Amino acid sequence: MISCLKSLNKKCAPKNMITPNAGALKAFVLCLATFALLLQPAWATKEKTHVLVIHFYHENLPWSKGLNRGIAEVFDKSGLPVELHAEYLDNIRHLRKDLFPVLSRLYKDKYEKLNIKVIITTDDPALDFVIKYRDSIFPGVPVVFCAPNRLKPERIAGQKNITGVSEDNDVRVELETIMKLMPGVNGIGLISDRAPAGIREINDILSFQKEYREKLDLFLTTNKSLPMLKQEMSGYGDETAFVYMSFLQDAEGNNYSSNLEVIKELSLETQKPLFTFKKIYVGKGAVGGMLVSEELMAMAATGMAVKIISGTSPADIPIVYKPKTLAKFDYQKLVELGIDEKRLPKNHVLINKPFSFYETYKVLVWAVISIVSTLLFIVLVLSVNIIRRKRAEALVLESEAKYRGIFENASEGLFQVDSNWELINVNPKFKTILGFDENEKSLPLLNEIISQAFIDEDEIIEFLGVIQARESLSGFDARLLKRNNTRAWVSIYARAIYDEKSLFLYYEGSVVDVTEKKERERAERERDAVKVASEAKSKYLAVVEAANKKVMDSIQYAKLIQLSLLPDMEEVKNHIPNSFFLWSPRDIVGGDICHAGFFDDGCVVAMIDCTGHGVPGAFMTMVASSGLRRLVNYENLRDPALILKKLNYIVKTTLQQDKDTASSDDGMDAAICFISKNRDTIIFSGARLPLYVVGNQRVEIIKGDKQSVGYKRSKLDFEYTNHEVKVEKGMTFYMSTDGYQDQLGGGKGRPLGRKRFLGSLEKISPMDFDAQMEFLKNVFNDYMGSQERIDDVAVMGFSLDE
Repeated sequence: MISCLKSLNKKCAPKNMITPNAGALKAFVLCLATFALLLQPAWATKEKTHVLVIHFYHENLPWSKGLNRGIAEVFDKSGLPVELHAEYLDNIRHLRKDLFPVLSRLYKDKYEKLNIKVIITTDDPALDFVIKYRDSIFPGVPVVFCAPNRLKPERIAGQKNITGVSEDNDVRVELETIMKLMPGVNGIGLISDRAPAGIREINDILSFQKEYREKLDLFLTTNKSLPMLKQEMSGYGDETAFVYMSFLQDAEGNNYSSNLEVIKELSLETQKPLFTFKKIYVGKGAVGGMLVSEELMAMAATGMAVKIISGTSPADIPIVYKPKTLAKFDYQKLVELGIDEKRLPKNHVLINKPFSFYETYKVLVWAVISIVSTLLFIVLVLSVNIIRRKRAEALVLESEAKYRGIFENASEGLFQVDSNWELINVNPKFKTILGFDENEKSLPLLNEIISQAFIDEDEIIEFLGVIQARESLSGFDARLLKRNNTRAWVSIYARAIYDEKSLFLYYEGSVVDVTEKKERERAERERDAVKVASEAKSKYLAVVEAANKKVMDSIQYAKLIQLSLLPDMEEVKNHIPNSFFLWSPRDIVGGDICHAGFFDDGCVVAMIDCTGHGVPGAFMTMVASSGLRRLVNYENLRDPALILKKLNYIVKTTLQQDKDTASSDDGMDAAICFISKNRDTIIFSGARLPLYVVGNQRVEIIKGDKQSVGYKRSKLDFEYTNHEVKVEKGMTFYMSTDGYQDQLGGGKGRPLGRKRFLGSLEKISPMDFDAQMEFLKNVFNDYMGSQERIDDVAVMGFSLDE
C-alpha cells in the first residue's frame, strides 16, 4: 500500500510543484497505511481452510446427521476458519462399484483447484474409496477416518498421513449386559447381513463363540431373507433375545435403505427384545445396550483433524481402536420386558421415561403432607380438650345445683355436757343440726351421738379424747351423718367450765353448721378450676383460630396457584375471539381445569373434570395440568386421541395405578379439540366427555370414548378415538364438565339435567359470547336456588366465524 501511495503521489504531483518535506510525507503515508490495515475485518486476514468430508451413506439418514452434528460442533468450537465440503457415496442405495471411478474423476475435477487440508471419511466404503483413489485425486492430503468397523492395522498398511477412530462393537460386553438385565435368557441371536463390515463382525464373534456354550446358546441369523428372519424370530420363546448389528441386504439380494426401517419392522412384528450397538436405534424399536455414538466418534475424529490443521503430524496422533461406549436404554421397552431399572449399568441414560410429579416434587409433596397432618393433629387435640372442658363445666353446674339447698339451710346449736357424757342442756338448733326432732325431749349420751353421727372414725377418737381430757376445742370440724341420712359439716367450739374451787362442772360449747361455708369453699375451688379451664379454653380457641387461619390462607394461596394454571383468556381471545370460559369451583379450589396450547398450524383446547373437588380435586388438576403442559407445550402434540392416550399413561404411572398394590383409584374425564389454523376442521377426542355442536339452533352431541383417564380399571394402552368435524358458518361448539347438569334444584331437588342444558345451548348460540356466559350463569343460579352446590362447574364455548 505504501508503494502504491508513493507511485500515486509521483504521478499526481507536477514537476514544478513545491512538495513538502520528504520525511514528513513518508511518516504521513506510513500512518495512513497502518490505519487502513487496522480497519480490515478479522476474517479478511485469515485464509479459509478447506476440509472435505466423504460419507458412506446419504445425507438424510439419522446416522449421517449425527456424524455431521459431531463434526460441526468441534469445528465451531475450534475457532478455525474452516469451510466444509461434504460428499455422499450413497453406497447403500447404489451398490454399483463401477460408480467409484466416475466419482473419483468428478471429485478430482471438482476439488483440484481447492487446497484441501484434511479429508474426513465416515464408515468403511468411504475409507476404502479414499485409500484407492487418494494418490490420484488428493496426493499427500492427510486422512482422518471415522467409524470403520473393527479396523485392523494391516488394512491401512503402507498408507501415510492417516489416523482416525475405529468403530469396534464390544460383543462380549453387550452379551454380559443382556444376561444381567434378563437373568432368564438362555439364547441370544446375532442379526447381521453379509456385507463386508458384517462379515468382519461375524468372524470376530465366531472366534469366541465357544466361550458361551455353557452359559447360553449364541447363534447367528445370517443368509436369510427378511421374511424368513421375522418368521424365525417369532418362533423363539421369551427366554431368547437378539442383538441387531446390521441388515441392509438380505439373502435374496433385497436392499434396504435404512437399518432404522428394518429394526422398527422387526420390533413391531416379532415383539422380541432387540438390543443394539448403535445409539440411533434406541427409541426406534431397540431396547438399548452398550452403544457406540456416531456423534462422539465424529467429535473425536474431528478433534484429530483440528490438530492436523494446527500443525500436528498425523503420525503423532494415535489411532483410536476402542471408542467410548454409552449405556443407553428405552424406558418403555424396559417396562414391556419387565426389566428392573436397578439392573442397568452405572451412569446409564434413559429415554422415553414418563414425567413423575411425585419424583420431581417429592420434597414439596411430603412438606405439604407433613403440614396438613400437623394441623389436623392440632385440631384433633384441641377438639378433644374442648369436649373434656364442656363435660367438666356440666359437672360443675350439676354440683352447684345439688348443694345449693345445703348452703341455704346452714344453722348453729349450743350444748352443755357433764363428765358422764349426759347432755345437760341443748338448744333446738343443736338437735336439728345433729338430725333430731327439735321437739324431742330426751337425747342419747353425747358420746353415743358422736359415735353415731361422726362419719370419720379418727374424728370420733380425737373429739372424745379432747373432751375426756377436758381440753378446749376451737374450730374442730367434723362431718356428720344425720338420722335422716343427710350429711353436714359442723365446726365445734367447746371449753371446760370449773367452779370456784376449780372443780370440773361441765363442758359448754357450740356446734356451728358450716356446711354452707364448706360448700362455698368447695365451690370457690371449683370456680377457680373452671376459671383455669376457661383460660385454657381461650388459649386453645386462639390456637385453633390461628391454625384455621393458616389452613384457609394456604387454601386461598392454592386458589391463586390453580388460577395461574388456567389459560390466559386474553391470549385465548387473540386466537379465538369468539369464546368464553366459565370456571366456578364448588369450594375455594376445585377439580375442574381447562388448558389451551397454540401452534403455528392451529391450537389445542381441553376441558378436564378430575376426581373430587376442593383440595383433593385441586391436587388432581395439578397432575392433569402438568401432563397437558408437557404433552402440548413441550412435546408439541396436536392429535387429541394421542394426547389422551399419553395423559392416561402419565396419570396412571404418576399415581402408581398401573400396579396391583396401588392405594389410590383416581382419574379424570376429558374433552380435547384441535382447531386447524384455517378454521375449516376441528378434531375432537373425549374420555367420557362429549363435544356439543350447535348449528341452526339444533344441538348435535359428539360422544367421547367410555374410557376415563387414569383409574385402576382404565387400560394403560387404550387407544382413544378422533372425530373430525367440518366447520360450517354459524356453528358454535361447547365442552362442559358434568357439574352444570348434575346440580340439584328447581324446587324439587332434582338435577338440572342434559335436556335443560341443551335447551340453553340452543337459545344462546346466536348471542355474543359474553352474553352466553352470563345467560348460563343465571340459568344455573336460578335453578339451584337455596340448594347447596354439589360439584365444580366448567363450561367452554367458542365459534370459528370471522
